[in-house]
Amino acid sequence: MSNDYVITPPAPPRPPAPHRKSRILLLSLIGLCSLVLVAAVLTGVWLLRPSGDKAGTDRTGTASTTPTTSWSLADKSYGLAGGGTDVQGLWFQGQTVIKALPEGLVGLDRATGRQQWGISTPGSGTAMCQTSPDTSDNVLVLAYGQDRTCDHFYAVDLSRRKVLWEHTLEHSDWVAGKGVRIARTGDVVVLEADQRIAEAFRVSDGKSLWKDGNSVYQPKDSHDDCTGRGYTGGKTLIRLERCSTGRADGDPYYVAAVDPATGHSRWKHRVDGKDGELTEVLATSPVIYSMPDKDRPLDGLLRMHVLDDAGRPRSSLAPGPEHRTFRHVDNGSQLPDIRIVGDVLAAITTMDSKDRESGKDHNKIVAWSLTSGKRLWEHTSTGYIQQYLPVDSPDTPGIYAYSSGNIYDPSTLFRFDPVTGRQSIIRRYPPTPDERTPSTPFVTLAHDTLYLSARFEEALPGIEKDKRDKALIVKPVK
Repeated sequence: MSNDYVITPPAPPRPPAPHRKSRILLLSLIGLCSLVLVAAVLTGVWLLRPSGDKAGTDRTGTASTTPTTSWSLADKSYGLAGGGTDVQGLWFQGQTVIKALPEGLVGLDRATGRQQWGISTPGSGTAMCQTSPDTSDNVLVLAYGQDRTCDHFYAVDLSRRKVLWEHTLEHSDWVAGKGVRIARTGDVVVLEADQRIAEAFRVSDGKSLWKDGNSVYQPKDSHDDCTGRGYTGGKTLIRLERCSTGRADGDPYYVAAVDPATGHSRWKHRVDGKDGELTEVLATSPVIYSMPDKDRPLDGLLRMHVLDDAGRPRSSLAPGPEHRTFRHVDNGSQLPDIRIVGDVLAAITTMDSKDRESGKDHNKIVAWSLTSGKRLWEHTSTGYIQQYLPVDSPDTPGIYAYSSGNIYDPSTLFRFDPVTGRQSIIRRYPPTPDERTPSTPFVTLAHDTLYLSARFEEALPGIEKDKRDKALIVKPVK
């Protein structure tokens, strides 16, 4: 008998097949356990993910700083009564957008809107009431006040998120002033307020440099009594001056370039006409100012003049029937309704007088050549109470406008070719009846994102905040 022959033990009996109902019950239990496990995993992921995080990722896998969906910041506070509401306060620092609120500064993640930090307005019962767009060396200069008075100034170091210094200005009943102004050029800022003597400070440490007065205006042998009527900062520090001479034809007004360190004039340009008090400096690089129409000085017609680097007349822009927009801000910096690209100046203007009288709720954007002064092109807004709003685009050169006017119709972001005026649509946004800014917003285009920043709102008796009101609305562009 072969040794390869092996007798195997008998196989154990096969267990009886389970009953059909038992098999169904078992499968159901397995499925239920699987669902519970999946739900637990998903719940864990949701709990671990930061709330409100809507950021996408770029191709490197890092979080994107451009929002993929819109987000907004609720409007819950009020500005000062009787003024201090037209505050153009929006800045950018890395991946953070900084929004000015009456109660202080708030830093928000650009992609999600989540608050990262906050810096309160100094004092108790106070409100921020003016800002400067300049963030050189990561330092902001701001103003705050209480009740109906805006007359305190302070600087904030954004890197360390702390207040560097605070100042008030010397009182004078002889200073009429043009409201609260923060005119900054480099490391020097000139501060102004009603019935306060304008004073220059070094931004970095708050040291006083000079005060507005006779000593900064003219040589000692001059007998003219001159005072400043408004400073405007930027690449060049510009001052509007009035000199009392007792002449029969009235006191002369000058647009002057000022040495920031001393307050002395580098050059002066005399403004023609007897209504120099109504002159406004619109830009400082190049220097552009507007003055009243000689025949209709109180009508606010747009009459602009351009100076060269030495203060000599370069051109006068061709006049028309338009006015400056009434909701503009004059805070000591270049005005937001003026846009300069190369040799082209574009301005948001009102309609002609006859159109306004007929009830047309539109406005215009008009462009001129800074060299020749000729009108190059113009466009009129269309749609039900739709108007062009100026768009500040610090990192996107060009001329833009945002057409809006009511929350029930689409709004549109436009681009205009500076030379030809060709209008093209960048993006059209659907109506947003559930959110709005309580007043005409400041519009900024930055980092492929559109920011609608609300002006501060004055508290009125018997009127409460609308739940739809937003201090900031952020929309993706692409």
